[in-house]
Amino acid sequence: FALGFGLSGISDIHNREFLLKELDKDNLSKNSLVLSDTEAAYQLLCPTGQGLLLSIGTGIVCLAKDKSGKIFKVAGNGFDKGDIGSGYWIGKKIINKILFNQELLTVNDDIIEIHDCIKDKLNITNINLIEEAFSNQAELVYKTACISKDIIELAKNGNDIALSVLQEGTRHIGDYIVHLVNEMSFNK
Repeated sequence: FALGFGLSGISDIHNREFLLKELDKDNLSKNSLVLSDTEAAYQLLCPTGQGLLLSIGTGIVCLAKDKSGKIFKVAGNGFDKGDIGSGYWIGKKIINKILFNQELLTVNDDIIEIHDCIKDKLNITNINLIEEAFSNQAELVYKTACISKDIIELAKNGNDIALSVLQEGTRHIGDYIVHLVNEMSFNK
């Protein structure tokens, strides 16, 4: 039998070594294929080995291969290193907008709506308690990224602040794609 893993963060050599050591304990590493989640998605969605993959989740990565197999990548640096347009980026951007505009909480319906969304998602009574909602780094990343789904819904329902954050992210995602296409010298 064989095991296949497509894991976020496995490109980090320390994470990969840790996993392989754990698999070695049960003599499984020699029967295992370990790929990043992006590599696994690329192989599944671009079975000919050519094409462009845009993967947006907690992080974001844009990956492509040309006919010779050369890999081109934009973004995918990590949730805390930019990755503009990712779920984490959207959540962080919207939290910062609310924190910096708290004086408008009584007069701006869009800010009130976002503030209530953040409070509900993080299970806090006040935005000033946000640090308490993030008791560890893993929760911080996950909970921040989870806010993005609600922000997308608010934007669809006419919240201009939520929409402006999504538009900013979308512009950057478009830039990632254009940059990759230019790097690959596509002529079609």
